[in-house]
Amino acid sequence: MNLPCQKYSEISKDNVSILNELLPKIKEYLGLYSCENGEDSLLKMLSHSALSLFESFTRQGIYNREMKLELLGFSRFINIGKGRVNSIASVKYFDEDNVEQTIDPSNYEVNTYRYHTILTFKDDFDCPNVYDDINYPITILYNSGFAVAVTGALTDDICMGIVALSSYLYQNRDCACSSTNLPKNVRAIFQPYRIESI
Repeated sequence: MNLPCQKYSEISKDNVSILNELLPKIKEYLGLYSCENGEDSLLKMLSHSALSLFESFTRQGIYNREMKLELLGFSRFINIGKGRVNSIASVKYFDEDNVEQTIDPSNYEVNTYRYHTILTFKDDFDCPNVYDDINYPITILYNSGFAVAVTGALTDDICMGIVALSSYLYQNRDCACSSTNLPKNVRAIFQPYRIESI
């Protein structure tokens, strides 16, 4: 059986803090200062839909996620993948004796470009040999998403776009909305974050 060269998996994601941050902003935007709690659940559902539409339109995850990238072997340059990478938690591998090792962060640097992030090993770092009897002997743990790492809050422009889209969905409950027909103001806010398909 031929395995792909790399495999991605999501370890966890934080969507509760983002939804809690959005609710009062959406209510203020709509002028719903004294609405019933029954509206809260509807607004949360609509904001969740707006967040999903952001992800669909931009082709990137919005929630802070802990991700795992598994690799068959080392390369001087490793493409961490599409989307925003906030930090690398660890780079680990199983050596030839099947002992897990951690690569010191001083041996690599991380560069984020518009559409992807590249982990580059320094010139004086010799990529070690890995254990052959494991499908994916190299594991990179990293954090991705658009929420600010310390507070879990969204950046101001993305937050404004999500609030505007959630409000649009609230006011136009009978209209269909997809990532291909977003309101123009929302599309303009989300466009800089969009990864174009290749």
